[in-house]
Amino acid sequence: AFFYFSFSCGLEGFFQSQTFTFGICGPHKMVPGKAASLTTVYFACFLAGRFSGVVLPTKLKPRTLIVTSLLCCILSAILLVFMAETNQDLFFLGTGAVGFFVSLQFASGYSWLAEHVDLTGRGSSVVVLGANFGWLVFPLWLGWSSSLL
Repeated sequence: AFFYFSFSCGLEGFFQSQTFTFGICGPHKMVPGKAASLTTVYFACFLAGRFSGVVLPTKLKPRTLIVTSLLCCILSAILLVFMAETNQDLFFLGTGAVGFFVSLQFASGYSWLAEHVDLTGRGSSVVVLGANFGWLVFPLWLGWSSSLL
């Protein structure tokens, strides 16, 4: 559980922290206002995903949400890798899609884990520590490793 939440929330933190920078320094060389709009799209979709993460578990199983979220994150990343460089609209769409689908992973993972273990006290703290560890380590580690390329 610790590693799932570290990885999930770490990627969430890394992508969020690099959105503005990639907008300015990436292939589109956006002006700061446009890059801020890109960040706003990410956070608006992230917020919509968090809200839907409250409603969707009443209709779908947590495992289904986790798998769907992970697959859609991968598809969104593929869209960003292959299409976003040449098409700014797809850049915004892919960024919003990543924001939406990555936001579902925490609530879905917590719901799935609650089905299998007691999440009071220590169990819940492992989730929170894993999530915060990921937010702390992943942006730094991935930023450092991308500077080596």
